[in-house]
Amino acid sequence: MTTDTHHVGQYLLQETIERLRGRDSKYAVGDDPSDLYFVSNLSPNASQDDRDEFDAKTKPSSIGLQVQPAEQNGDITIQFELYVPSVPDYQEFINIQEQRIRAAKIDAIDQIEDADSWTEVPLDEVNTTGLYTLEEVFYRRVSVTYSTELDLTTPRDESSRITAELQRTVNDTVTEFADDHHISEDNIGSYLSDDQDISDLPKTTFETARESFDQLQVDRLP
Repeated sequence: MTTDTHHVGQYLLQETIERLRGRDSKYAVGDDPSDLYFVSNLSPNASQDDRDEFDAKTKPSSIGLQVQPAEQNGDITIQFELYVPSVPDYQEFINIQEQRIRAAKIDAIDQIEDADSWTEVPLDEVNTTGLYTLEEVFYRRVSVTYSTELDLTTPRDESSRITAELQRTVNDTVTEFADDHHISEDNIGSYLSDDQDISDLPKTTFETARESFDQLQVDRLP
């Protein structure tokens, strides 16, 4: 028999795992996803020879499975998620900024006389260095699904075929994703004036800056 305490514990555990996987948000902001999320995470293969032993163990760049199929053929499905460099839309910017402002007000509440709640802390009384300046890296999460029929009578040929088809699936998925989202390594902050009040950024100013840079071609993604 499970108790309420058990249910609460299971919920907190699952919620923690989801956040550590990055499943609680469609985007990552401020740091590379490989630095923000470390559960079910594979790091890039680049510069692997220079990684120290501890880093190689804690941030693997590959995963292997050993199986013994009962048949010589069958269907397989590979599902995973990756992140592509992008820029936020205006509502995402507002959401991120509101979270940063709330955190700054909570930090400042003990220093404000007669403030019983973070909502009573004036914005001009908080440390604004932690606000979202739109110059931080921003990535969007993309889900990839690949399915095929597996023929184990020629495992080497199948490995080459699946690798090639999986790469095409990734390219096609990201290309389709780019039709509805900005894919870019630029940031909006570099297109705003230095005296722009980032805590009260008009939507028109945001959208003008957002449309100022070119879309990054999928084949140029790392």
